[in-house]
Amino acid sequence: MTGFARRGKNRIYYRVVDEYGGDTLTEARARTSIRPLTLRALESFLNGAWSIFGVLDMNFGDGGYNVDEMLRFVVGVDSQFYPQIGALYAQRIQAWATERRVNLEDEEADEDGAARSSSDSDSSSDAREAH
Repeated sequence: MTGFARRGKNRIYYRVVDEYGGDTLTEARARTSIRPLTLRALESFLNGAWSIFGVLDMNFGDGGYNVDEMLRFVVGVDSQFYPQIGALYAQRIQAWATERRVNLEDEEADEDGAARSSSDSDSSSDAREAH
C-alpha cells in the first residue's frame, strides 16, 4: 500500500493505492481536505483504506505475532510531511501484536483447561465404573 497527497487549487487530494489493482483496498481510498490532515486523521484515513492489521494477522497469526518480523515486513512508513508516522505505526504494531499474543495465550489456556477438565471427568467416570 502506498499513500499519495497532492495540493490542488483549493484542496489537498489524498489517495491510497496497492500493488494488486485495488483488490486489498476498501472503497474509502481517496479523500480531500482544505488543510493538511492531522497525524491522527491521516492514520485513520490510511487504516480505513487498507487494513494493515488484517494483513499482519493473515501473515503472522500462525507464527505467534513476532513483532520484529512484522516490523521488517512493513517495509517503510515514512513521510517528509509527517516525520512521526513511522514511529506511530511501529508503536501501533507493537501494541497490536502484544494484544494479539495475550489473546492467543488466553485462548490456549482456555483450551488446555477444557482439555484437563474433560480428562478429569473421564478419569472420574472410569473410577466409578471400576467399583
